[in-house]
Amino acid sequence: HHVGPRGVYLGDGRDAPEMSYIGEHRPRVEDHRLLTGVGEFSDDLNRPGQAYLYVLRAQEAHARILAIDTAAARKASGVLAVLTADDYLADGLVPIVQYGNPKDVELKNRDGSPIFQTPLYPLAYEKIRRVGEGLAVVVAESLAQAKDAAELVDVETEPLSALPHIESAIAPDAPAIWNEVPNNIIVDDVKGDAAAVDAAFARAAHTVRFETFNNRVTGVPMEPRAAIGEYADGAFVLNAGGQGVVRFMNELAPVFGVDTDRMRVISRDVGGGYGTRNSTYSEFEIGRAHV
Repeated sequence: HHVGPRGVYLGDGRDAPEMSYIGEHRPRVEDHRLLTGVGEFSDDLNRPGQAYLYVLRAQEAHARILAIDTAAARKASGVLAVLTADDYLADGLVPIVQYGNPKDVELKNRDGSPIFQTPLYPLAYEKIRRVGEGLAVVVAESLAQAKDAAELVDVETEPLSALPHIESAIAPDAPAIWNEVPNNIIVDDVKGDAAAVDAAFARAAHTVRFETFNNRVTGVPMEPRAAIGEYADGAFVLNAGGQGVVRFMNELAPVFGVDTDRMRVISRDVGGGYGTRNSTYSEFEIGRAHV
């Protein structure tokens, strides 16, 4: 097998015709399976005797958690367990430390201080820091039972000021989102040649000054957050759609205090990625759904 002078694949060098892949329409090989409904997504996988986990999520953007009463939910029909962050920590588990995208530009604080890596707890601990953050999980014999029981969880909070913009987050009287970062600035880095940029502006015939804002955007996969977790023969198995099973293994193994050879991650079809599935979702820490 060899390649021609313009990158054209020439097969085994015998009488095979030249084939160019640049600009040529290539037939897709996966469409028929997906369009006929025989794809394999996380929700298509089921196990005998499996349980179902539902996450009760925060409705506030920023609040201090005073109490989470799960007594009524625990007594509901079909409920097997109701868990909060306190239960997670009582089991000796630790939050995920995400390692970032290795293709990203390395960031360093200008003053030399270390960058605070925000820990990813599966459920909110002490504070709510975003709308939709998990507060409690209900494990039940069916998804409907888990959802019904979640409505019985009583959450008492003390609302704190929300910080929707950079200006409000860095104001002198702004509350700290993380106590470890009282000024709410986790990264303060500058890239490029400042002197060269200043010189270019000095030579410019005209300059324009304006303010612009980056709105929050996200990829929205067609497939929701669905996963099934199993523990058998001393090993953890996670079936979940994602963009990097090795990264999932490396981030989940320390949570459970095991080597990566005891952590297996399987990703079949994925209903969209767009970078939002590069990282490990916090629900994967608590997704042991097989009992």
